[in-house]
Amino acid sequence: MDEQEKMVCFAQGMAHAMGPNDTAWKHGQSAAYFSLNPKWGAKFYRSVEEREYCFNLQFIANQHDLAPPIGDLFTTKIQIVFGLDRTAFGFLTGHADVSKWKSGKAKSDLQAALLKIGIDNKDIWTSGNTGYYDGKLVCIDFDCALEIK
Repeated sequence: MDEQEKMVCFAQGMAHAMGPNDTAWKHGQSAAYFSLNPKWGAKFYRSVEEREYCFNLQFIANQHDLAPPIGDLFTTKIQIVFGLDRTAFGFLTGHADVSKWKSGKAKSDLQAALLKIGIDNKDIWTSGNTGYYDGKLVCIDFDCALEIK
């Protein structure tokens, strides 16, 4: 079993074991996230279509160092209330530090760089949708982004 497979197994086990109000969860508009270790985390979506959309945009952005790296896709069960599970569609993602301050100019530069590669993401201005990965400001939320062809 390689490192990615081990992290997927760990993420699946954690997602199922943690309750919905566990403080390890970070909830966004369409995804939930928790950190697996200092470099990796896992994102979970309600539908496979939404996961695929966000995964693909993050993949494109990562090719230009504008998003954290992505890892394996997986499906698992998560608790929505104690004793009640639902299917969640996830993928591994590089862990970005969202707690650091970001200047308006840095966010504007990131938004412009994304636009140059065909991703229109005005949602980077929302708190928590950008973070630092390997010292570089990156976008971590793509659910409201539009791919421009």
